[in-house]
Amino acid sequence: MLHNSGSTLLHNLIKTSKSVVTLPIEGDMLIRKEAKPFMNPIFWQYPRIFSEIADKFEDPESYNWKGIKQFWKSYWKKDPRYQNLVKRKLPIVFLEKSSPNIYRAELLEKEFENSHFLVVTRNPYAIIEGTRRRMAKKNYGIERITEHCLKAMEKQAQDIAELKQVIWFSYEDLCDKTKEVKEKIKSFIPTLSDINIAASFKIHSLEGRKSKPIANFNVKQIAKLSKGELIKINKILGKKESLLNSFGYAIIE
Repeated sequence: MLHNSGSTLLHNLIKTSKSVVTLPIEGDMLIRKEAKPFMNPIFWQYPRIFSEIADKFEDPESYNWKGIKQFWKSYWKKDPRYQNLVKRKLPIVFLEKSSPNIYRAELLEKEFENSHFLVVTRNPYAIIEGTRRRMAKKNYGIERITEHCLKAMEKQAQDIAELKQVIWFSYEDLCDKTKEVKEKIKSFIPTLSDINIAASFKIHSLEGRKSKPIANFNVKQIAKLSKGELIKINKILGKKESLLNSFGYAIIE
């Protein structure tokens, strides 16, 4: 899942299930925070534009999977729900959300038995606006962010086609057709039948980090792009217009 694509919203929704145990932060960021030598350190040099080193994320040599699994498991066990679920011999869903998983999904599938993948897409214009806003200090530039977004969407399409156990839905459907998405998730992973779509969640948005019910911010975000920025974005997205259309999106003039 791309940054600013609704991944945090989806993560927070999934963890409302009593069967879910989570990491305190994204798995790769936890490794970085604890300075564990389990991933290629070049990863940390490309925040939110990880597609620029896709080959490194896809390279098995970039990972110490034994160390990663032991490390993540030690944190999953710290989740207050874990011991209770084990004691009651109930099924456990181990949840991990890191955006670069787009490029290492096949490796995760090999390393974690019975892996299930939830892919969420979002209108690329909203993703681009959100990334620019969140990474203003990096001054990446609208073209660079757009190129990243397009490359990552191409890889998402590949993941959807090739992973063994995967479903996808859009941020827009998650917000506007929430009950339908819940049913889709339940059918895919029945253990998650108790996710609570009525809950409020703290997520980063135009309104700051506030606790809010599920809501679609696309219109407000896209409106913040200037006409000049739209021209630059369209020049890049237009190269893969069929890809956008396959996900239900279109060029915005």
